[in-house]
Amino acid sequence: MEDQKNQNLKNLRDKTRWAGVENALAEGTYSGYMFGVIETRKIFAQLLKEKGIPGLTVGKKIKHIRQYLSLPEKLEFSQEVYHKIIENLNPVITREETKDAIAGYWQAIKDIEETIPQLSSGQKISLWSKFYLGKVFKLSRRFFISLAIFILAVLFFYDTQTGQQLALAVGKGTHILIFKIVPWIIGVGLGIVGLVFFWSVLKKKRERL
Repeated sequence: MEDQKNQNLKNLRDKTRWAGVENALAEGTYSGYMFGVIETRKIFAQLLKEKGIPGLTVGKKIKHIRQYLSLPEKLEFSQEVYHKIIENLNPVITREETKDAIAGYWQAIKDIEETIPQLSSGQKISLWSKFYLGKVFKLSRRFFISLAIFILAVLFFYDTQTGQQLALAVGKGTHILIFKIVPWIIGVGLGIVGLVFFWSVLKKKRERL
């Protein structure tokens, strides 16, 4: 009963949002066109989230479900128009561009609504495994690059005369910084804090007099 109530509320909300898109188009203004595309894209993004499509951004989510879309090229155009609107200070889009962009999102929404619930367990596992394998690959690549840089740095500082001299210079500089310069900085800082405190106490005493 509660699920049916939530579904009815969702349907009502979606109808209201689509009505807003239609009204924006009916205005025949650039602002109306932009609002229509942005609002449609919001509906599309919300659907991706509700269906649990993997990906950190809408663009990445689209890559994972591209094979299930009947007209992926239209959705790509919709995305281009959307980014044109949000990335430019004074975007100019025509009514035809707006209609095509909205149609691309609408077709993708229809495909997702009809296809995703029908996916088999194997297809759903494949969908998510591609997402996680991609993340593992990126993390592994970063790890091995960092490891390679670390090994090269160790070899440079340990096996080369230049590296040894540089390491010695850095060590001496660090020693001077920690044991000579830092204590002076701390001492000066404490002295300033003490003077400020003394001045504030003295000022309060004068105000009382």
